[in-house]
Amino acid sequence: MGCFPSKEEAKPQKKEKPEWEGKTLLDLVFKSPTEFNDFINNLIKSPIDSKSFLRSVDLQFDNLELNEYIVSLFSKNFQKIPKILKLAISLTNNDLFDDGVKMLWFSFEPLAHLSSLSLDLRKTKISDQGLKNFSQSLAALPNLEQLSVSLAQNKTSNEGVLNLVKSLNVCPIISEVNLNLEETNLGDEGLGFIREKVFPIKTLKTIVLGFENNAITDVGFCGLANAIGGVKDLEVLAINISKNKLTNQSIKALLENVKKLPKLRCFILHASQTQFTKEGFEKINECLKTLINNLNEFFLEYDKDAIPDEAFKQKIDKLMKLINAKRAIIYEASAVEKHLDLQYSKELRMDIIRRTIS
Repeated sequence: MGCFPSKEEAKPQKKEKPEWEGKTLLDLVFKSPTEFNDFINNLIKSPIDSKSFLRSVDLQFDNLELNEYIVSLFSKNFQKIPKILKLAISLTNNDLFDDGVKMLWFSFEPLAHLSSLSLDLRKTKISDQGLKNFSQSLAALPNLEQLSVSLAQNKTSNEGVLNLVKSLNVCPIISEVNLNLEETNLGDEGLGFIREKVFPIKTLKTIVLGFENNAITDVGFCGLANAIGGVKDLEVLAINISKNKLTNQSIKALLENVKKLPKLRCFILHASQTQFTKEGFEKINECLKTLINNLNEFFLEYDKDAIPDEAFKQKIDKLMKLINAKRAIIYEASAVEKHLDLQYSKELRMDIIRRTIS
């Protein structure tokens, strides 16, 4: 894959060294399982100690028609790089089904040093059953600080959410949780599981939640919103509640609790195609006034036509400009509609968070 010299390039009188030799830390990206497997096979034949230089591995295996067998082949190689710190796996739009995903869970056991794990499993045809063993994999990762899991557009439900979050408290230093549950039949019961299992974690500083296009009501969301106010060390909060049957009651509960977060630096809210009215969004003014000295970034998406009052929009804009921020942007739904599928991708999430807390 370019990291190792070919036989033709190697000269007897001057043996070429691998590109990575001498480097203490390296971040590598692979576009196919074959590329990754070949790298590992060459790595174990090298006299260089892989544990001393390989920091992160990013496997971008989207749209490759992968199956359970192929997943087993590349995932078993994780045991050969046990000291990597960051692992990102993107398997979007592959027919993995439950058995394929289970292969992943068991492959994480040797990665005790892992501090960051990102799993993009959108459109992989997994169900609640496929998430049953996820908690076991977390128990093998005592140094995990960042967890990102996208299950969008899968056949999961509230039970799957419970399987996903029930053992997060076994990670003693976890500070960032990113859950994308867009179009997963998520309901109020699932929000209750997130409220009970995620928000009590004392070390949390970043929470990113994607709930777009589900069956959430005011009952479930208000319960979750009331728990947010208790996460006192929270610095970054991003929530996508678009395309749910939520009323002003939900946004009021959310904003009342956001005001209780003294360390919040970034607040991102996607709230298009809900039942919020001007009265509900008026709460944003109060919220911004409370947090104006702390926020570095405020990020709002809403339906432009739903609130035609220009004076109201100008009022929000004025407050936004007063925020001592790196950026202050209002995203209108009409302007970002074509990008909605990417809102909680790993790349965009990390871009938002990095430029906010750097």
